[in-house]
Amino acid sequence: MSKQVVLDIISKYGDEYENDIFYGMPYSQYGNLESLVLYCFIREYKPKKIFEMGTERFSRSTYLIQKALLKNGEDFTHYMCDFPEVLQQAVSNLFDTTNVVTLPGNALDLKFDYSQIDFMFIDAHHTREFAEWYLDNVVEHLKPNTPIHVHDINLSGDWFDRDGRINEAYEFTVRHKENRSNVDKFFWLEDFSVNPEYKKDFNEIAKKHFIGRFPATALPYNASASYWLRKNINETTN
Repeated sequence: MSKQVVLDIISKYGDEYENDIFYGMPYSQYGNLESLVLYCFIREYKPKKIFEMGTERFSRSTYLIQKALLKNGEDFTHYMCDFPEVLQQAVSNLFDTTNVVTLPGNALDLKFDYSQIDFMFIDAHHTREFAEWYLDNVVEHLKPNTPIHVHDINLSGDWFDRDGRINEAYEFTVRHKENRSNVDKFFWLEDFSVNPEYKKDFNEIAKKHFIGRFPATALPYNASASYWLRKNINETTN
């Protein structure tokens, strides 16, 4: 059960995050619950090759990814792609660039073998057009069952989009309804933030971690990070 995955990894690594990570995090519009989950997820699944498409100037996601990878204590490569000025600022905030590969420029122009990636982190343009591009040109080349993070996806329940615009989430929803999606839902943190069925779980997490009160719809407490799995290629319908 995807919800149980979140509860289990927080139970396993949440204290570590609270004691070693939370108070040193840079300012960001990446929320508290999704920060907790990102760190715990990488600690649990221990990917070796991570691609971060969209790094954010304040680089909280980068900070969390690096901290978790270093704690895992294994060899890794952390690819970071963004426009040069954004990437330069993000890298300047890092504490360790030993295993970092920077890829400055427009992601649409990048020639890269995505089949080697173990965890795809996407937080870039939140337009339908960009989602069309990366689903067809990035996700399509990932190995089956590769986890994919996409930020600012306000989907909950039965594919209800709280944002309600023609955006990134809209493209995911259309493909799902037309049975031509190349990803499966793993878990959506929007569910934890606003779905009444998740209120008990949210409150249990909130007893130990600073994630606000349910429902959490505004920063720094709302969580719009969505996690997906690359579909088995044989299951994809064109």
